[in-house]
This record gives sequence, structure tokens and C-alpha cells, in this order.
Amino acid sequence: MIEGYYGIWVVPTSVAKDKVKKIVEFLNWTASDEGTEMAKAGIPGVHYTKYDKESGAVERTEEQKKLYDKEKPMLLVLQNAYDKYIYADSQVPEIKKAQKEVLDGFDQVGVPNPFIAFVSETASKNPDHQKKLSAAAVNYVMGTGNWEAVQAEIEAWSKGLGAQIMKEYMDQYNESKKK
Repeated sequence: MIEGYYGIWVVPTSVAKDKVKKIVEFLNWTASDEGTEMAKAGIPGVHYTKYDKESGAVERTEEQKKLYDKEKPMLLVLQNAYDKYIYADSQVPEIKKAQKEVLDGFDQVGVPNPFIAFVSETASKNPDHQKKLSAAAVNYVMGTGNWEAVQAEIEAWSKGLGAQIMKEYMDQYNESKKK
């Protein structure tokens, strides 16, 4: 998993160009104000009575609440515009304020990843390169393994593919600092 990304959309080259264009148009729509409103509130008059874009407050009748919960229009929206507060979705003002404060707190403790834009060819060609390490870590956390096994996998990875992967990242990082 790469920090800072919600996901990535890819379309096989075998898909016809006109279909690709329609897919991109749909993804762009879902990230638009209209798509965001659809995700957060639904269809006007059907799933809500009033939607305040600024506060995110949604007014619904009981029938609209039931229909929104049943039809889940937010599932039609595959991409969303960047919104730092996307997860601050409570309709209770005090809770929403607390949610926003927690999200703001991430700005104070977050550490930027200087390697986020770099790609390791070795890692790309070996997608399971951390499988043994991950398995040892999971076993340790679950109480079925020991810390020495995790350390051994870290060392094996660091001396094997990890050394090449780290070198590729460092070479790209050092090259980027020259520019």
C-alpha cells in the first residue's frame, strides 16, 4: 500500500478508445460537485429535501432516509473530489466538529514520504517480495510467531531484493535532489 493514494483507475489497452473516453467522462463526473452531492446526499427531492454544500448538512424526511439507506446512491460514485474532511460525515454538529479536529490533527503529526513519486522496477517485477516478512509479522501479532522470526525476515529482505529496491529508490531520490 502506498500512503497518499486512495486508489488508482486503470483501463486495459484492449478497451476501445470511445469506451475509454466514456469511462473517463464518468469518473470526472463522479469527482464533480454534482457527483459529490450525489454521494453525500443522493438525488434531490428523492433522497433529500435540502443539502448544504458548505456544512455537508442534509435534510431528509423519514421516507427519504429509508430510501437513501436502501438505494445507497453513494455507491454509484466511484471517484470523489479531494476533500480533507471526506470522513467527517456525521450529521450531529458536535461529532462532525470532533471528526474534523481529528483529521486536522493528522497535519500536525504526519510526515511526508519523500519516496512517494518513485517506482522500483525490482519491486514492480516482484509483487510478492514482502510476503514472507508480512507473514512473519502477522504471526507475531497473532501470537503464533516470535520477534526473532520477524527480525530474520527483515534481514533476509534487506540483504536480498530489499537491497536492490532501496538502491533504486535512493538513486531516484538523489537524482531528484540535483534538479
